Amino acid sequence: MKPTEGPETENHTLLTEFVLYGLSNHPELQHLLFFIFCLIYTITITGNLLIFMITIHPTLHIPMYFFLRVLSFLDISTASIVVPKMLVNFLSQDRSISYTGCATQLYCVIFLAATECYILAAMAYDRYVAICNPLRYPIIMNSRVCLFLVLLSCCSGNIVSVVQTAWVFTLPFCGPKHINYFFCDIPPLIMISCTDTSLYEKQIIIATALVIFTPFFLILVSYACIISSILKISSVEGRKKTFSTCSSHLTVVTLYYASGTLIYLRPKSSNSQDTKKVLALIYTTIIPTLNPLIYSLRNKEVKGLLIKTIAELSKIQTSSEMEPQNITNPVTEFVLLGFNHSPRIQQFLFTVFFIVYLLTCLGNITIVTTAITDYHLHTPMYFFLANLAFTDITESSVNTPILLSGLLSQNKTVPFKECIFHMFLFHFIGGAHIFLLAVMAADRYVAICKPLQYLTIMKHEVCVGLVAGSWVGGFIHSATQIALLLPLPYCGPNTLDNFHCDVPQVLKVACIDTYLTELLMVSNGGLLLIIIFGLLVISYAVILIKIRSQVTEGKYKALSTCIAQITAISITFIPGIFIYARPFKTFELDKVASIFFTVLVPMLNPMVYTLRNTEMKKAIRRFVSRVLFSGEKGID
Repeated sequence: MKPTEGPETENHTLLTEFVLYGLSNHPELQHLLFFIFCLIYTITITGNLLIFMITIHPTLHIPMYFFLRVLSFLDISTASIVVPKMLVNFLSQDRSISYTGCATQLYCVIFLAATECYILAAMAYDRYVAICNPLRYPIIMNSRVCLFLVLLSCCSGNIVSVVQTAWVFTLPFCGPKHINYFFCDIPPLIMISCTDTSLYEKQIIIATALVIFTPFFLILVSYACIISSILKISSVEGRKKTFSTCSSHLTVVTLYYASGTLIYLRPKSSNSQDTKKVLALIYTTIIPTLNPLIYSLRNKEVKGLLIKTIAELSKIQTSSEMEPQNITNPVTEFVLLGFNHSPRIQQFLFTVFFIVYLLTCLGNITIVTTAITDYHLHTPMYFFLANLAFTDITESSVNTPILLSGLLSQNKTVPFKECIFHMFLFHFIGGAHIFLLAVMAADRYVAICKPLQYLTIMKHEVCVGLVAGSWVGGFIHSATQIALLLPLPYCGPNTLDNFHCDVPQVLKVACIDTYLTELLMVSNGGLLLIIIFGLLVISYAVILIKIRSQVTEGKYKALSTCIAQITAISITFIPGIFIYARPFKTFELDKVASIFFTVLVPMLNPMVYTLRNTEMKKAIRRFVSRVLFSGEKGID
């Protein structure tokens, strides 16, 4: 997206970036504000993740908690779009944000805010049906209707966001570039436009009225009917319980719609910027923090399950120490079922996966060696690519030999300790691999969006630190998984329906209820994958928009590199999310996803990066030529 040129801006220099003033310009307050909002952000993420995990419990599989999970996800997303940039600005002298970055942030904020407005209306409708038509509630609010309401909310939010963002960024911005705000929003952007914005203000007011007043009116009608029904309930206890559920929703609605109305219905009002900042803080930062508290404190079912969860968490160690005393035959080894096919098919699969393993090692070793020996590739991107290739080799070497051994051997038993060690290595390397993909995305973002500062930002010490941080992140992830597994008692049956030891299958062997442990592991594994994948998608969307606006010769080179990385990310994250981002139920595709995630992806990565990368292909040709030439010279 480029700044729009027009007759009114012929004598002006159009802006390519903005500078956010933030909440305060007082230097002495910056560290205090950083600490406060870092704490608020931590509470927001923790609280909403807790609500999200608790409402997955089988006893809460009703529409109300489905919408509450969606609301928690929107709150996490809104806070993550606004707060991290604000925290960086508290500690940094450079508070600039690129034109594209500003447009992206504005789109995301409006999309999430508008979607939440519609979701709150859907929640009000759900309460209306539950209270006013209780006998027909399961029929009316079935899973398809709930999913439709969520998708409709998202589509409506997307339409509003696209229109609003397009309207704002067709305005010419020619200075000043300073925005007296802590994120890119409609009112401050209109204030710095260098043209008459009266028409745009009217359009924004109309759109805002539709986004806020339409769902708000539906909510008022719903609650008018609800209150009428509540008053007809003869039982005082029933009336109190029903109103308690509704009052939490009404509290959220009042806070959310009031702050949005005061900000967007008067985009150029005479209210001070400090007042607008406070109002913006309420719906972008404070409400996402308060929602988990409001819904847990005002809801007996959520509160009861939360207390039970904390109690169970505190008893995990105790139960793990006491239970084994009653176990007569604790598991000392596991039996890997692998692929139960005829001997011929087993031999065929052995041949296929052996070739895959050879190609994986050959391809990744070639990338590592080429990146080290060819001085043309001594750049951050290829340094990270070499490290990624190393993780592919090690990950494949941890898993594929076990697969090959299982295909030929009748004895498929694995000692308990060896199984635990295998899982530690697998998740350690796999975690480092995931974090490296995030680092590579950050490298491409800096290279394309900040090319003049690239060498300064991505210097050698920083690259080494990022790679080291990826391995540390992988270690913490893996150690957490194993720490959750080890205290559990295992009493069988000791068969694992997989070709290698992995968390979902091992958990099924435990003798106690592992629901809480599964949730913790999903949050440490699957949820981490989803969050990183979401951030990567946003990063590459920004990068692709930036590439599209370029007219340089390097445009197609940058696009080719990014497509390769997007492909690598997709083939890694999608099967990983399928396996680890859900409570561990068995599906027929689990083995296929596991094979793809652990065996095929390490083989595909070298092909993805070499086929789409001209520099790497040339470097590999030079490397092969050097090897062949030196071999001929030795013979002579």
